[in-house]
Amino acid sequence: MFIFYLNGSAISNNVLLSYYPIILLSYYPIILLSYYPIILLYLINNI
Repeated sequence: MFIFYLNGSAISNNVLLSYYPIILLSYYPIILLSYYPIILLYLINNI
């Protein structure tokens, strides 16, 4: 049971790693756009 669980998690990790760049590329602009004003305000306040 434990070996099967490790095997299943390894398979899911491989699938996750193969899809991770695609997910990252699709979500990166959204994350960047949502964090950009906060970073900008932070930089303006620090200067």
